[in-house]
Amino acid sequence: GVRYVANSGSSLALLSRQATGTYDERQLNAPQLLDTGFTQVETELRMSWVLSGKSTLDGRVTRLERKHRHFVQRDFGGTAGRLDYTLTPTGKLQLKLSAARDIASYQEANHSYYVNDSLAFAPVWQISDKVALRLNLQRSQRNFLGGATLASPVARRDQVRSVQLSLDWSPMRFLLLTFSLQHDQRSSNEANFGYEANAASIAAQVSF
Repeated sequence: GVRYVANSGSSLALLSRQATGTYDERQLNAPQLLDTGFTQVETELRMSWVLSGKSTLDGRVTRLERKHRHFVQRDFGGTAGRLDYTLTPTGKLQLKLSAARDIASYQEANHSYYVNDSLAFAPVWQISDKVALRLNLQRSQRNFLGGATLASPVARRDQVRSVQLSLDWSPMRFLLLTFSLQHDQRSSNEANFGYEANAASIAAQVSF
């Protein structure tokens, strides 16, 4: 890749990635079109634009193409991307708004991949030098595409809502403790794919 950085701190980069992957311990399965490996090529344009001393705009656009060794029915491609707007109105408050589209493999009889479109809002309040409070609100829609072996009359479509509240506490310079609460809710146009879940976690990070 190549990257240009302006005196203002703004930057523009062009990247190309080529990968070869294998599905570990999978046998070639012609009836279900399950392959043993694939190649993937990505071309990505990234930019970071410093709008002012308090706001930045970061983005990327990625063109992805995946091809399988034996079954072209599993091949897929598309354009993904992400746009982040970050505003720091005060030294202790940061606001971040994000919009993204992701493309990933998802292999079953009716689908080969999915496209996930999401919106997120993530403010951070630096309460003190040792304590920070984080909120992450996210809503996404996932469309499953690329029918392979069976003709599905209606493509599966999921909607997910997620709320996460986290508290970071650094009692010592080398120690960071994170306490998190999260609520997820998923609805789907297919039966038995909806759910609702709550999670709590505690994490510790030690730096040397």
